[in-house]
Amino acid sequence: MTDTCTYCHGVRLVGWSGAGPILCPECSRDQDAFTVITQAWREQRAAVKELFRENAVLRSNSDLLSSENASLSRQVDAMAQRIESLAEELAKPEDMRLREVIEVMVGRAVVFDSLAQRVDALLVELDDWVSRAGEAQQMCEVARSRLHVVADGMTEHAYQEIASALEALPRPGEANDRSA
Repeated sequence: MTDTCTYCHGVRLVGWSGAGPILCPECSRDQDAFTVITQAWREQRAAVKELFRENAVLRSNSDLLSSENASLSRQVDAMAQRIESLAEELAKPEDMRLREVIEVMVGRAVVFDSLAQRVDALLVELDDWVSRAGEAQQMCEVARSRLHVVADGMTEHAYQEIASALEALPRPGEANDRSA
């Protein structure tokens, strides 16, 4: 390996081992050059040691951040599962959620038992209203389909006559007002 003098950069030297600064024969006789180069070499080694310490600190911080990141990732996963669970609960109809609450409340206190009975009765009545509304909706759909069948078979003139006849009929609220 061929290098130049660390101090004067002039003479090319052969066979340097890499253990320290290189001085040419002239510079190695100069005590000032030797002192300056040795001091620079020591400062460079101290700087390298400081960089090694800083690197160790950075690796330690990296490991710490990696473990914190893994912990946060687990927390995010747990929160996502909780949100999914809550979304499933919210997707249930309100009456189903109320029934689940009532099941939990029964037997805890006398007040809860009577409250649970009243809420349960209301829920049964609500179910009845919902089923009657569904039946009414189905009857309305059947009537509409029948009306469409009749309207399709009708001529325009007959349709106009039926429409005017329906307009001439008193409405249910108007019939009561006239009789009063």
